[in-house]
Parts: sequence; C-alpha cells; structure tokens
Amino acid sequence: MKIMGIPRIKTEFSKHTSAEVLETQFAIEPMKANARDHTGLILVPNLLDGTNHRTWSHSMKMALQERMKLGFMNGDVKISIVTDDSYQIWRCVDCTVRAWLINSMVPNISETFMYTQMHQTLWRDLEEHFSEADGLLVYNLRRKASSLVQGDLDLNTYYRK
Repeated sequence: MKIMGIPRIKTEFSKHTSAEVLETQFAIEPMKANARDHTGLILVPNLLDGTNHRTWSHSMKMALQERMKLGFMNGDVKISIVTDDSYQIWRCVDCTVRAWLINSMVPNISETFMYTQMHQTLWRDLEEHFSEADGLLVYNLRRKASSLVQGDLDLNTYYRK
C-alpha cells in the first residue's frame, strides 16, 4: 500500500512504516503548517540576485515541494473564497510562502517585490522580470561555447578555459 506515493516499508527496528513516520513528522496536507514552517526561513542556499533565476526557481520549487507547498505555486491549491471558513488558514499559508520567497532574495530585489499581495502574483512577477535575463545568459554562454577551439592549447589548459 502507498500513501502519497511513499511505499509502506516495515523494518525490524520499528513498528511503524516509513509512510506512517512521515505522516507524523510532517504535515502532509498543504493547508497544514507545522513547527518547522515559520516565516524566517531561507529555503534555498543561493539567494535570487537577478542573474540566477533559473537555478533559484528550480531550487525553490524543490524546497516548496518538500514542504508540500508547491501546489500553492502551480495552482493545485485553490484560493479560498473570502467567506469560506478556510480562507484565514489559506491567507496564513500564503503569507508564509511569500515570506519564504522574499527571504530567498538579495535585499535590493526583495525590497522591490515586498508588497506583492499574493505568492502566485509574486512568483509570476519574478518569472516575467528575471527569466529574460536568464535567456540572455544562456544565449551568451552558447555563443561563447560555440567559438571555443582547442587550437595550440594543451588539453588541461583548454578545459580550464
């Protein structure tokens, strides 16, 4: 039997399956928070600096998935209606995800995007603003790579170029 794609594996050292342990340690549902989900976290090792959006975005998606919050970014978790009982919970989780995004940027970028009202809008704005910069970087790297020739360089010097 599987829970959330995690196979149930019993070990001789434990009465519990691996899925049962995960269920008790972490909140499986995106709308649940736990003690490790606070707004002061920086989820990724490299802050968004304007030149690294592609890798930052990938790292951020992995970190959000690990915390069962990626559904907030890709639209799987729908915005609650204001009159719904779950709206306040949704706003709380939205605020946490926005804080994680803001905390994962260099100060001059975070100051620019600090007042974005929803995490999905923030994510989309970052994508629009910085994905073009990544495109230019990729173009320049490809152009540089296509012009590389070994020429009279020894192999060791050529590969360090």
